[in-house]
Amino acid sequence: MLLAQFALAALPALASVANPRQDEAALRSGIDQLETHIAKADWRALGEAAQALLEAHADQPYVWLQLPDLCDALQMARFHAEYKAPRWEELTSGELLSYNENSGSIKLRYAPKTIADFSKLEFNDSRVPRSTLASALHKYAWLYVHPAHFHGDYSVELRGNALERPVELVFFLNDGEVALVSSGSRTIVKADGSGPRVPATVRTLRGDVWTQDAQRDESPCVTREPFALKFAIGHNRLNVTFKGRPLLSAEKTSGSFGSFALTSMAGVEEVLIQGRAQTSWLQGKRDEHLDKAWQKQFAGRAAYRVLPEPLRPLFHEYRSPLRWDRFPRAPSEHALALAEKLEKVNALELSLLVAQIKNSPDAQLDACMRDWLTTLAMSLGGFWSRASEACEKVVGEEPRFAPALHLGAYLKSRMQRYDEAETDLRAALVVEPDNFDALADLAQLLFNLKRYEEFDRLLLERVTRGGLTETLDRINASRLRAQRGPRWAQSHTLESERYRIVSDIDLKTCRETAQMLEESLKRFEARLRPAPRERVERFTAYVFSGRAGYTRYASDALDFGAQHTAGLYSRDLRQLLVWNQPSRAEMFETIRHEALHQYMHRLSDDVPVWLNEGLAECFENAQFQRGPSEELRSHPEHLRQLGSTRFAAHAIERFIRVTPAEFYADGGLNYARGWALTHFLMNSTPLWRRCLDRMLDKIVERAPQSAVVDAGFDGVEFEKLAEQLARHLESLER
Repeated sequence: MLLAQFALAALPALASVANPRQDEAALRSGIDQLETHIAKADWRALGEAAQALLEAHADQPYVWLQLPDLCDALQMARFHAEYKAPRWEELTSGELLSYNENSGSIKLRYAPKTIADFSKLEFNDSRVPRSTLASALHKYAWLYVHPAHFHGDYSVELRGNALERPVELVFFLNDGEVALVSSGSRTIVKADGSGPRVPATVRTLRGDVWTQDAQRDESPCVTREPFALKFAIGHNRLNVTFKGRPLLSAEKTSGSFGSFALTSMAGVEEVLIQGRAQTSWLQGKRDEHLDKAWQKQFAGRAAYRVLPEPLRPLFHEYRSPLRWDRFPRAPSEHALALAEKLEKVNALELSLLVAQIKNSPDAQLDACMRDWLTTLAMSLGGFWSRASEACEKVVGEEPRFAPALHLGAYLKSRMQRYDEAETDLRAALVVEPDNFDALADLAQLLFNLKRYEEFDRLLLERVTRGGLTETLDRINASRLRAQRGPRWAQSHTLESERYRIVSDIDLKTCRETAQMLEESLKRFEARLRPAPRERVERFTAYVFSGRAGYTRYASDALDFGAQHTAGLYSRDLRQLLVWNQPSRAEMFETIRHEALHQYMHRLSDDVPVWLNEGLAECFENAQFQRGPSEELRSHPEHLRQLGSTRFAAHAIERFIRVTPAEFYADGGLNYARGWALTHFLMNSTPLWRRCLDRMLDKIVERAPQSAVVDAGFDGVEFEKLAEQLARHLESLER
C-alpha cells in the first residue's frame, strides 16, 4: 500500500540503505524531477521518488535545507492518492440541474430548506457602513445574498402557493449600480375584489441618488394566492414577468450583470436560477473542499509526520526582540516596575513613561538601565533612530548583553542599515549560540537580502548543533517557495513581457491577468517613475482558485493566514498573491492594488506606508481607457469614511509620519486618509504634484522614509494644504 511505503524508518536505518550516496546537487536535481510526476498526477510515482531521495540523503546535513520540498512532495503523494474530488453537484446546497465549467452556464433550484448557499447580510448590523444603499435597505431584517456573480444574461424565478407580501429583489450590478425591484401586490378585503394596493416598481441607485425607472400601479400579484415571478437581467434591460406575462421593464447599464439578493423567503417555495455565471464561486467551493480534507489529514505539526522523527524540526516559539524579562544588570525594584509598565503601556501613556524613565533618580536607575528602558520605550513608539542610539550606549556598557545586540539589529534593519544589523546578530550568536530568535532573525535578514549561500551556511551550522527549529524551517520553506511558488496538483503558467502569471484555474485567467497587469504597470510608470530594468526577472503573480488554498499557502510560506485579505504582495517572497473572488472585477481591483505595492518594492524597500497604500487605493479602481487626467476615479467608500470631518493641518503633519503599526491599527480611517491625500497630490495643482514628485525622487534614490517625507513636505504650509485638500474632497463628492 502507498501509505505503508511512506512510513519511513528511523534515521539510522535510513543511513544503512544500500543505494550509493549522492551529493547535494543530485538531491536538488532529483527534487526538480518530482515536478514531472506532479504534472502527470502520478501520485504513487511521486511518493516513491520522494521517499527514495529522502532515504538516499537522510544522514547528510544538507538534506535539512531541502526538507520543505520533500515534505511537500510526500504530503501531496499521500493526500492525492486517497482524495476524491467532489462532483459539482456535491458543492451546492441547492439542486444543480446543469453546469458548464467552461462557459459558466448554470441552472440551480432551491427550496426553503436548501438555501444554505445564500449568506445572510444584516443591514441593522453596526458593522455595515450606513451608506445610501444601507439606509434604503435597513428596513429588511436581512438580505439573502446568493454567492454567484454573473457575466451574462440570467434570471431568477420565484414560485409559491400563497403570496404573503410583495416579492422584492436587490440586484447588485457592476460598478456600484444597484436595482431594487418590487413585484407590488394587492390585498383583497372586500367581495368586489378591492383592497390596499402596493405598486410594482424598479428603483435604481447610481452614485448616491435613487431614481424610479419603472412603476405599475395595478400589480397582478394578489396576497394569499399562488405566484410565479421571473426577474430577468439582460444586456441592457431588466424585465419582470408574472405567470409568463410582462409586469415591469426598465433600462439598465449595458453589459452590467453582477449578483442578486432576496429580501425575504416568506411564501417562497422554489427559487430557480439560470444564466451565465462567473465560475469563481464553484471553483472556490471545490478549493474549500480540498483544503478541509488537507487540513484534516495534515493539521498543525502533523504535517511533519511524513518525515522520520530525527528529521522533524524542533518546536520553538519565536519571541520578539523586545524582551521584558532580561536586563543588562541586576535590576532595582524601580527598574522592574518601569519594565512591567512598559510591557502594558498604550500609545497615550508612552510619552509619560518615557519622561518618568528620564527623570528617575540615579539611585533608582543607573545610566545603563536607563538607556535600556529608553531603548524599549522608543522601540515601542516606532522611534527607530532614538531607540538605536540608546541601544548603542547599552552595548557600549555591556558588550556581551545579547538582547541589546539582538534588538539593536532589529532597529538597524528598520533603518535599512543591514550590514550593521547582520554584525550585531552574529555578535549576539557568539554570546548565545543557541539563541533561536536571533538565529531566526539572521536567517530572515539573509533571505530578504537574497544572500542565499550565506543563508544555507547558517542553517547548516545550526543543523550540526541538533537540527532546525520550526521557525527556521518556515523561513527555509519561504526561501524555497520564493523560488517555486505554490505546489498545485494542476497549474497553468503564462509569461508576458514583464510578468509571470501562474494559476490553478485556467490559462484564460492567466492571460487576462497578464494583460491587465502589463497595462497597469505602463500606467504606474507613466504617472510615477519607471521601474528599474537592470534586473531581468519578471514580476511574479499567483492566482489561486479559492480563498482556502490562498490562506493555506500564505500560512505555510509567510507564517500568517491572511484570512481577511483578498490578496497581498509579499516582500519576502517577491510574489503577488490573490484568490479567485466571486466577482472577477473585484479580483482585478485587488490585483491592481497589490501590483502597485509590487512595483513600489522595485523602487525602494522603505516607502512611507500612507503613500504606498494611498497610491494602491488610487490605482485599484482606475479606468485606464480614460485619459490620464480622468483615469483615477473617486472612491465613494473612502469619502463616506471621511464624512464631514476635516483632515486638519496638525493631523496631516502627524499622518505623513505614521508608522505601519499605527496605520494598520485604524485601517478603515487611515486607508481613506491615505487615498485622500495621495489623490489630492496627484490630481490638484502642479504645486502639490511637485510634493509627490520630490518624494518619488527620494524613493528612487532608496532614501529612508523619513528623508522621503522631509523632501516632499519641505516648506509646506499645512494649514493651506488642509484647506485645499478639503475643497478637493468636496469636488469629488459632487
